[in-house]
Amino acid sequence: MSTTLPVHHKAIDITAETCPMTFVRTRLALDTIQPGEILLVRLKGEDPLANVPRAAADQGHELLDLFEVEDGAWVLVIRKGERPAFTRGQQGASVRSAAAYRSTARIDAFGKSWPPFRPRHPR
Repeated sequence: MSTTLPVHHKAIDITAETCPMTFVRTRLALDTIQPGEILLVRLKGEDPLANVPRAAADQGHELLDLFEVEDGAWVLVIRKGERPAFTRGQQGASVRSAAAYRSTARIDAFGKSWPPFRPRHPR
């Protein structure tokens, strides 16, 4: 049984990758194509099969198809969205830049900045 792949602009194989690199590779490939173009992602394993389609949809891309090929791998067909969707935690978030944070720090008697600089990570 041979599977005919759909028309596409780029294809990647992430069967050897583990999470979170599976979506990182997919995201990098999506960044190289234009909105409306098609990306084929060949993946294998339960985690990538669950996480990559969900993460791509969360980013505003359209999932066109998901089908199994002969060797037990899956092929995910993604159409790149026009613009990325908001992800959890980005809507209305007010994140200060590290430079703005450093400019508000004060120098204490020992020559150390106070409060100590700690980069904020988005939640």
